Amino acid sequence: MQKRRFFLKGSAAEVAWLNRQAARGYQLTAIHGLSYQFKEVPQARQLIAEYMPQTTLKAMTTVFQPLTSYTFHDDMAVVYSTVAPKQRVVNNDQQYRLAVY
Repeated sequence: MQKRRFFLKGSAAEVAWLNRQAARGYQLTAIHGLSYQFKEVPQARQLIAEYMPQTTLKAMTTVFQPLTSYTFHDDMAVVYSTVAPKQRVVNNDQQYRLAVY
């Protein structure tokens, strides 16, 4: 039997589910459409999701080093990283969240 869950990328419910997987020792490595890929690690870190334009993501990837990202229609991306909320790259992503919702 398989369990299937569908989440809006970057939503609070999705981040909570991903962090529950991290608590079980599975770190997110990739997202392809509706499928999530994990690797088992001794100590998985909690993650956050940030919305940002694709151009910002490309410019910040070398410094930011996200775990993975998911792109909506080539102009908006959700970035999953293990940074603390106070170290976020985008301090206010409300307008981007609204555009995705």
